[in-house]
Amino acid sequence: CARADQARTAPASLFDAFEADLASIPAGAAGSASRAARVDVLLADVAAQGGTPLEDPKTGRVVFLVRGAPPAGSWSVVGSFAGWDKAKRLAMPPIEGTDLYAVDTVIPAGESEAYKLLSGDDDAGFGGEGR
Repeated sequence: CARADQARTAPASLFDAFEADLASIPAGAAGSASRAARVDVLLADVAAQGGTPLEDPKTGRVVFLVRGAPPAGSWSVVGSFAGWDKAKRLAMPPIEGTDLYAVDTVIPAGESEAYKLLSGDDDAGFGGEGR
């Protein structure tokens, strides 16, 4: 099977458009409602176009997203792409002026990406699988 036939996730280009739009919206209180509305649009577009993580299958680029403050510690993602080694987890910093957290990385094309979003050191996580 071709990779495109195996998984349908939203394109990483949605994140690029989101970042470009945010650059024109003030990060402070003046832009708060506009930034929140733009996050809503991004997440609706992501859901409509296949869900997360966002991918570019040609380059292996993957964007992991989570909305809302982490229950404990900070958000990160770990998975089969890192051998499930928490020491190799990817930090998901907040996007300024929003309640969205993201990490943009490259996972070699053809690799499965079973993953888990972590809040702090909690191993329970919130799992998913792509590709």
